[in-house]
Amino acid sequence: MRRTVFVSSRIIDMGYLRNGALICSTGMGVLDEPVPSPLPDFVGPRGAKVWTRLPIMLTDGDVSALVVEVGDFNAVLRRDFLDDLIGGDVDWMLEFVAMSSTVPISGSAEEPGTDLIDRDMFSFWQRQCHSSLPYCITVAATEADFWHQYRPTLIGWGIIALLVFTLSMLLGSHGLNRYRSTEARVMRGLSRDAFYCLYQPIVELCSGRIIGCEVLARYEDAKGPLFPDRFIPIILARGKTWPIRRR
Repeated sequence: MRRTVFVSSRIIDMGYLRNGALICSTGMGVLDEPVPSPLPDFVGPRGAKVWTRLPIMLTDGDVSALVVEVGDFNAVLRRDFLDDLIGGDVDWMLEFVAMSSTVPISGSAEEPGTDLIDRDMFSFWQRQCHSSLPYCITVAATEADFWHQYRPTLIGWGIIALLVFTLSMLLGSHGLNRYRSTEARVMRGLSRDAFYCLYQPIVELCSGRIIGCEVLARYEDAKGPLFPDRFIPIILARGKTWPIRRR
């Protein structure tokens, strides 16, 4: 028991019981007379007996502590370790709930049975109970407390949101400009039949007869026509001369 108390940062003292009475502890050694345990404030689902504010013999009853008894052993726990569960300027209450009774274990209640968390007093109020264990925790905060605690986080997220929005706008604008570019129109036109042929006749001047024709490539999509001086350099640069000849 002494090794456990020495190593643990949350246990103040441990005791050994026989027939429900304390006969020794790590802080006081073997007692002159066994000390029977009073009725617990509640019994946990696994049989653990819990006293939320039990005067401890180590301090002649001047200090009360959270005491848990399991089998033939009990442990005096540091109450302040529960304060580490909730950070920030908030009111909170950890409670044992069984049937119609509620026992405050730790938190904002200064006196046993006193619930200082009035829902009407707080802008933010949340009560969460465990799905299988009879424990509930309530956390509450005013608008001022909430803003004081989370202001740096909210400002940080606001800056991140602004940067993400700006980056999205820039990328979206770049993507839209690229989609609307002449090069993109030409590449889309190869697969969408935007290219077509225009036949220009070749006329023999002396006779006026049509002796042939010249096949000219032309382009037109929903945005209008593109003339050869604009799409031919793109076709050559992208190596798409064979696809356009086939079409």
